[in-house]
Amino acid sequence: MWITTSWPPADHYLRIWHDNGGKGRSSSWFLGYMVVRDIQTGEQFQFICNQWLAVEEGDGLIDRLVAVAGEEQLRDLSHVFTHSVDKSMADDHLWFSVFLRPPRSRFTRVQRLSSCMALLYLSMLVNAMFYQKVPEDGAGGGLRLGPVSISPQALGIGFITNLIVFPPSFAIVFFFRKSRPRKVKESRLQIALRKQRESAVSQAVWPSSPDVESEGSGNFSYSLDPKSTTLNSTVSLKELIAQQEKDKDKNKVGRRRKLSLYWWFVLVAWFLCAVSIGTAVFFLWAYGIQFGNAKVTKWLTALLSSIVSSVLFTQPVKVVESVEPDWH
Repeated sequence: MWITTSWPPADHYLRIWHDNGGKGRSSSWFLGYMVVRDIQTGEQFQFICNQWLAVEEGDGLIDRLVAVAGEEQLRDLSHVFTHSVDKSMADDHLWFSVFLRPPRSRFTRVQRLSSCMALLYLSMLVNAMFYQKVPEDGAGGGLRLGPVSISPQALGIGFITNLIVFPPSFAIVFFFRKSRPRKVKESRLQIALRKQRESAVSQAVWPSSPDVESEGSGNFSYSLDPKSTTLNSTVSLKELIAQQEKDKDKNKVGRRRKLSLYWWFVLVAWFLCAVSIGTAVFFLWAYGIQFGNAKVTKWLTALLSSIVSSVLFTQPVKVVESVEPDWH
């Protein structure tokens, strides 16, 4: 949502409310925080609430006045941790991000799903390679739940498999995520700012005044006094725009530059996906015709173990690593 305002929010409050017009629990809102960004300077202001706007929740208020967050609030561990975990879980957790992907991420939902499929097929292949060397009647026992037999051996193989397939799956995700777009598109925000500036300059140069006379043929004549306020306002406007661009450049200098790869690395990632899935399908077909019922049961158990360990162990470790720098 874009809001045009003439006052800086640093010395003001944000009032937010709703009409409680939803049906059932749809009328209850929980407001964590809001971020207001100055599109001219890039400066951000956070309004931290962490309260319900609901009649039946909390203190029952649906109209709140929230002050701009100070340095102490912004550095509060609970706020930083919650915000970082939510963001990282939606973007860095490979399995969850298929459904929770941030809208502005270049790592598309199709690429995330393809990475998940490559990880799944590689896990199936590595598990099959383990059980291809195991005797048909070896390492029996364990807890049997329907077609799945849970044994320490199957759980251990599944966990080891997850560690083995992590490097190639990480490489695929890394290439997808870090590849620059082949053609950089101008964002809608930049287009709106550019049009606004062009409109301001054109209005300053071509004002509606008696100095501009239009004729029926479409030709026109004009005269501008070099000492007029119109020319001065044009110059001051251009100087203001130039100063804003300098301020943006200064802000960019202080930021840490993110790592990015050439655009064709996304083709490398697609190639690795295709090779991983194709190779896994071929060898799974070759191994599958050799497995008996007992091996297939153990293989399925190990496969489920590797997937669960990936969802609950490997990917959360990536999330924690991405969150940790934001704590300081």
